Order: sequence, then C-alpha cells, then structure tokens
Amino acid sequence: MSRGSITQRITLVLLGGMLCLLAVLVLYVWQVASTARSDSRAYALSLSESITQSLEEKTASITKTASSLAQNAYVEAYYASDDINERAKNIRVFNSLALNAIADRPDILAVGLLDLDGSSITVGTQLDAVLLSTLKRTYPFLLEPDAFSPFFTRAIRMEGKIPYYAYILPVYDTRNKTPLTRVATCVVLCDLRRVQSLLDQTLTAPFCDIRLYDSEDILICSRTEGAAAPHGAEILIHALPSTGWSLRYHLDFSSFSFQGMSLGVVVRMALICAAMLLIVFAIVRRSVARPVDAILARLRSGKDLSHLGLHFGGELDIIVETIERTFARLERTTQERIRSQTEVYAMQLHLRESELSALQSQINPHFLYNTLECIRSIGLYYESPEIVSISTAMADIFRYSIKGSPMVALEEELRIIRQYMNIIDVRFDGRFHAETDCTPETLSCIIPKMILQPLVENAIYHGLEPQKGDGMVTIRARLHNEELVVVVQDDGIGMAPEEVDRLRAALASPNAAIDRSFAKRSLGLANIAQRIRLFSRDRCAIEIRSRRGEGTSVCIRLPSRRQDPSC
Repeated sequence: MSRGSITQRITLVLLGGMLCLLAVLVLYVWQVASTARSDSRAYALSLSESITQSLEEKTASITKTASSLAQNAYVEAYYASDDINERAKNIRVFNSLALNAIADRPDILAVGLLDLDGSSITVGTQLDAVLLSTLKRTYPFLLEPDAFSPFFTRAIRMEGKIPYYAYILPVYDTRNKTPLTRVATCVVLCDLRRVQSLLDQTLTAPFCDIRLYDSEDILICSRTEGAAAPHGAEILIHALPSTGWSLRYHLDFSSFSFQGMSLGVVVRMALICAAMLLIVFAIVRRSVARPVDAILARLRSGKDLSHLGLHFGGELDIIVETIERTFARLERTTQERIRSQTEVYAMQLHLRESELSALQSQINPHFLYNTLECIRSIGLYYESPEIVSISTAMADIFRYSIKGSPMVALEEELRIIRQYMNIIDVRFDGRFHAETDCTPETLSCIIPKMILQPLVENAIYHGLEPQKGDGMVTIRARLHNEELVVVVQDDGIGMAPEEVDRLRAALASPNAAIDRSFAKRSLGLANIAQRIRLFSRDRCAIEIRSRRGEGTSVCIRLPSRRQDPSC
C-alpha cells in the first residue's frame, strides 16, 4: 500500500472503511439479536418456573384435599359396615365433607367414590354417568382389586362440555394392616379452565407460546390455539413431578424483530448503506484521487516545478499554488544552505583544534606517579617515615581511582581505605582510627569503586574532627536477604534531627537543588546515592541515622554480586 498511487490508497482506505462499517453493523445487529434471544430464554425460564410453581401448588392442594376425603374414617366405616343405616349415616357425612371441599376449592367440581363393581357415589353435578364411563373405559384397572399409585389423568374433553381432568387415588381397608385391601376408588374432578386461565394471563412476547402436556405427551392446554408447535421453534421444558405433566415454552424466532424491524429488513438496510458508500467512494475518487494523481505525475516529470500549470478548480488550485510557492522557497533555501555550509565546516575545524589543544594540556598521570615516587625517595633519603607513608598511600589511591574496572571487590576497597587512614594518621597525629568488622563471605562481593572512601572521609571531617580528643570509624559488612549491607559509623559530634531530615530529602531527590549550607556534606552523599541507583537498577538504598553527641551511621544496601561466581 505504501508504494501504490494515491488513487490506490484512497480506494483501499474507503473499501476498508466500508467493510469495517458493514462488519460493525452486522456484528451489532447479531449481538443485539443474540442478547434479545438470550434475554427471552432467561425470561421464559423464569416464567416457566413461576407457572410450574403455581401449578405444583394447585395440584398439591388438590392431592391434599383428595387424600383427606379418601382416607376419611367415615369412608372406611362405610365400606366396613354391612348395616344399611350405619352406611347411610357415614355416606351423609362424606357428602357433607365433599360439599365443603367443593365450596372451598373452585378448582374442584365434583367428588366421587367408584366401587369395584362399577357402582358409584358422586357429590357435585359434573361427575355424571357419561364422564364416569369415560374414566372406566380409559383406565380399566380402576375396577380391578389391584393396588395402584395415585395419579392425575390426561385432559378429558366431553362434547359440548368444559374440559376436565381428574385426580384418582385408591381407597383401602385399613383394618387389615398387611396386606392392604383396595375397596374403592376416589375420583376428584377438576376444572381445566382454571389451568387455561393461568396460561392465558401470562404475559409473553409475540414469538412465545406456553403449552401444558400430560404424562402421555398429549396437549392439555395452551396459550394459543392449535396443538402443533411452531415449525423450527426452540422448546424449553419444565417438568411437574407431582403430576407427570410438563410445561413447554415454545420460542419461535422466525418472526423475531429488532426495534420493530425484522432481521431481513435490517440486513437490506445495511446493503443500502454499503451501496451509498460505494457511490461516495466513486465521487471522491473522481474529484480528489484523479487530480492528485495528475499533480504527482507532473511532479515526477522533472519539469519546472515552480510553474505546474495545472487548474482543477476549488481547493485543488490552492494546493497547486501552494506547491509552486513551496518549491520556489525550497530553491532559495538550498542556495542559502550551500553558502553557509562552508562556515559550518570552518567552525567544526576550529572546535576540533580546540579539543586537541585541551587534550595536549592535560597532565600526564605518569608525571604524577613519578612526582610522588620522587617525594617518597626524598623521604627515604632524609629518613622521614611520614613523607614515605603519605606519598606511598597517595600513589596507591591515585592509581586505584583511575585504573582498572569501575567495580571492585569489597576487600580491595577496604585496602584503599587503610591507605587513606595512613594519610589521616599522619595528618592528625594518630587521633583517629578505623576498624573493620566484615564477615568473610562479604569480602568477595562486588561494589562500585570509591564508594566507601567518601563515607569515611565525611565521618572524619564532619564527625570526628570538630570534637576534641580521639575518634573511631567502624566499617561493618554483612549479607542479608541476598543483599550486601555496609555500615560506616563514627562516634563523633552527630547531627541535629532537622539536619538529618534535610540530608535524607537531598538523597531521596538527588536531582533537586541542594542547599548551599549542605553542599560539602550532601554532594558526596548524593553522588554515592546516584551510583547506587545505577548499580541497583534505580533503587536507592542509603540510610542515615544520627543523634547529637552520639555520632552518625550511614548504611548502604547493594545486590550481593560476587567476584568469583563459584563463591
């Protein structure tokens, strides 16, 4: 694309934009539709659970009422007695209880006792001979003495009458505990319109339908007319354990719509938008891309670029005019740069000569070594051990500081500190002393060169020298949690709390401006802190503790790198 013409670039950009727009539109519609379908499924499940709970509560109440009637003591006494009067009295009590149950439960239309010989006792007007005959024909085992489990029947649809369903349970003679003898069948007739009303009152979307099926997978009732489920519908099933029925939620997404429009309409609108973008693309290509290609072709021709002689009208003429002025300025600028280039080269030559002169003026380190050696020889000649000691120590320190690697072992750094203390011993007539307390494993650890000497120097000149009498500097080194911890401590005059705080602030922000009153002490510490940051990957680990009259300690923490990898 980077090597193509402006027409190709514009074409690719516009085509890519159109494809992206179309993809985003399709993805958005798909996502919204998917979300809506998912929400519909969730709503259907929630609604099914609610309806299932209501049906379970309704059927549980029916089974409870039927059990109380079938297992009633008067029913048992009725079938156990041979006395006509006793039986009549018991059946009157049963009729009264059944009438109360019918009055309390609008779902229950009638209650009946069906004997094994086919005779019956009914309470209520709905349980007539035709309906009982239908039950006997549908369930012939009702007239047989074998036991059976209570059950709900399928929907019973009598011509010209309301649809029914019944709860049927056996009546046993409980006087004989084992085995129980079935003496009759209790039939509780229920109104199916109550279940139908529960489904009709349910709020659903137009593409949803609720259907109730019995244990034989026969439709009991539905929210809409017709027994067949919509073609291609998604079915969610909730079982009713107490009845063996199932509540089925049919989701027909073939008529699903988005914002009042079907998915097909949304897709057609997307295609129309794509066609409009193509038209816009054609217009842009004709009015912008082609003129730009003509300008580029003229620029590549190598002709006089200050007068292109192209006219397109509108903003393109302004662009052409701007290009002409730009090339004119470029030509003038080129001539000016050519004239000034000689001056730049002359300045660079002068700078190099100055650098060479500065290098030639530098002091040769060998001159200093020779001078110190000469001073040492004079000291030996005149038998002056102080001169010999100072010149030897100075040469050793100078050589150590400018030669070799910037990283040294702790043991080497301690050696140079001993040389430095030789100079201090001569200068201060043995007032100050230094001692080391380092574990053997720390001596091979690598540290930045000349990082401890400034700390010892600070301790002597700022801690020990201002006080009267002798002083001690102690250097301790330990390994702790993969870190080398080195402490330089003196027993000098110490510092005030506010002075310690100012030093800590200067070390926490080494690039900040340092108070002039702290320059001598904090500049060295700031330099050490900066070197620790470089050595420890931007982690400054330097701590200062001091109290007036008790001395000062400086603690640095470094990664425990060893000189010998085998250590």
